[in-house]
Amino acid sequence: MIVCYPHAVAVASTILTMVLAASMQINIDGDFTRLTVCFCCYCHHQVKAITGMGTTIDVILINGSINEGDTVVMAGTEGPIVTPIRGLLMPQPMKELRVKNQYEHHKTVKAAQGVKIIAKDMEKALAGLPLYVAHDNDEKEYYKEEVAAVLKDTLESIKVQERGVFVQASTLGSLEALLEFLRTSEIPYAGISIGPVHKKDIMKASVMLEHDSQYAVILAFDVKVEREAQELADTLGVKIFTADIIYHLFDAFIKYRDELKRKRQEEFKHIAVFPCKLRVLPQFIFNSRDPIVMGVSVEAGFIKEGTPVCVPSKEVRSA
Repeated sequence: MIVCYPHAVAVASTILTMVLAASMQINIDGDFTRLTVCFCCYCHHQVKAITGMGTTIDVILINGSINEGDTVVMAGTEGPIVTPIRGLLMPQPMKELRVKNQYEHHKTVKAAQGVKIIAKDMEKALAGLPLYVAHDNDEKEYYKEEVAAVLKDTLESIKVQERGVFVQASTLGSLEALLEFLRTSEIPYAGISIGPVHKKDIMKASVMLEHDSQYAVILAFDVKVEREAQELADTLGVKIFTADIIYHLFDAFIKYRDELKRKRQEEFKHIAVFPCKLRVLPQFIFNSRDPIVMGVSVEAGFIKEGTPVCVPSKEVRSA
């Protein structure tokens, strides 16, 4: 049984506002006018397409108010997005969200509560990062630099290895969840990104073809793959796995890696020599001359057709 308190969101938002206010006082050197509007809207949670409305974003307003027609700045897959708000939607009061209902349009929404925003270019928005309301051109430029710096710092703080798979996800939260799963599964990753898979991502992953082809792979979690990117991947030999569930990505990669290993073993089986230790069974020597036919006991390793066999002499044994 889950108990929901009406003021829970307000309490959580108030605490978050206090933390943000403390950090903004340090960064802006006491400019309290800008401090008030800097985090007017925050916690950009989800990008979702709605029939008849296009792509929308769900955010939590934690301070101040937001109005239809305001200009918002947020991080996008192709750089910062600056766009006016076309509509503010909220569910009807006391209605079950899991049941499809009509949203109510609002001209103004005050903190602290969730709101769905309709605006242009929302399909390029990155969920999990801050969203700001800008009131003039100076604030637009300031927040564009701010969201770009937040995204850059977040991605650079994640440590990658020289050899490993490339990972892409739809949101920052899903990216962190996937990386944590790969880390516990001991699968290295050499590159990360947020958003759809583009040609530039294929070029980065293709570098692994020169080092270790098993890692020339892109694990795309809940993101789209551009048609040109898929064609380039097929040409270069880069493998792309897409799934909406982390475990499906993991299973697909492990299966691919095992198949690649079996192909290599089959390709080089006539070259590779697998060592083994045998003991001749005297009671099962059927022919002591060419061809020698006898029974043996495999004490170590494994024997296969084509394995060279030698018998150490007494001199070698005594040494």
